Amino acid sequence: FSDFSLIFNKSISLLEKYRRLRKLPLPDPRREKGAFLGAARDVFMTFGSPSDTAGTLSGGNQQKLLFSRWADRHSKLMLLDEPTEGIDIKARATIKQLIRAMADDGAGVLISTSDRDEALEMGDRVAVFRDGALIKVLSREAASPDKLALWAQAKDPAKDPAKLPPNTPASEMVAP
Repeated sequence: FSDFSLIFNKSISLLEKYRRLRKLPLPDPRREKGAFLGAARDVFMTFGSPSDTAGTLSGGNQQKLLFSRWADRHSKLMLLDEPTEGIDIKARATIKQLIRAMADDGAGVLISTSDRDEALEMGDRVAVFRDGALIKVLSREAASPDKLALWAQAKDPAKDPAKLPPNTPASEMVAP
């Protein structure tokens, strides 16, 4: 939707909420604009004009626009695939704050990320997958970067690589 306005991108998921009259599918531009401006403020979005196209925004602000779109839906479950990939540090912090706020509001949040540090920071539990299979689920307290790496590379997922004797050769612990 990069060729459409910021207002359109924000309101598209809830058009019925912005209708001028209940029976007509015509949105009320003032309500749409007001909702966009409020949401943009809530997610700390930087933009020139609400009529700008989404493609004119930076990557971080495009992510914030997506979050503003779904925040109004009060979804029970959010599935997020690499939500902070390719965005600057400040936008990353804002996105993480928004994700935490959704979880605090009662939404279940499932994040798929290849960033171990992000998984450890954001997750109550961390699931390790390899070749499409679930290898291990660790609580936040039990997880560490080293444990995640060990489980991701474990030769035999049925055996806990962390419990192998200290002198076990690496070739016996990790898959080739």
